[in-house]
Amino acid sequence: MQGIGNQQKKNESKEYFGEETRLPAAIEDGFASVKWLQDQALAEKPDTWLTDEADFSRVFISGDSAGGNIAHNLAVRLGAGSGELAPVRVRGYVYLAPFFGGTVRTGSEAEGPKEAFLNLELIDRFWRLSIPAGETTDHPLVNPFGPNSPNLEKMELDPILVVGIRPAQRQSGRVRREAEEVGKKG
Repeated sequence: MQGIGNQQKKNESKEYFGEETRLPAAIEDGFASVKWLQDQALAEKPDTWLTDEADFSRVFISGDSAGGNIAHNLAVRLGAGSGELAPVRVRGYVYLAPFFGGTVRTGSEAEGPKEAFLNLELIDRFWRLSIPAGETTDHPLVNPFGPNSPNLEKMELDPILVVGIRPAQRQSGRVRREAEEVGKKG
């Protein structure tokens, strides 16, 4: 993550594996980023390199793999219109091969090659290191369609585009299919 500001230029890299960085840490960092954008839009003395060029009323949030998971969780948290971010307005989301989980294995997980770099054993290890302690991969931050997740069909969401599905990544195809079934363009 790169902090950008008149007094705050710094580089910081975070690994989201460990007690202090388990979920929801990555999602909270994503939310802090859009709140920073709002702060810039409202600031009396903003960073002009941004405010002179940006249209804060047309923001899109995108993420690849785990970033797609973060984008999804921001979409659910902010809802349609992203009113709490005014004057920033999120217009849509792009999930690039989003990384989700679940206790029920998909066909590609069950039949996937064990010799692949991103195999089921490694994926399970990543989840064990990142989900909240004591939780399963059916946690709402991991499995958008799990038993404890909000019903997306009943939610008002901005447009979402799901792109690219890697066979080894769980639930990505299901996300697209479920989104289509609840009337969201997938």
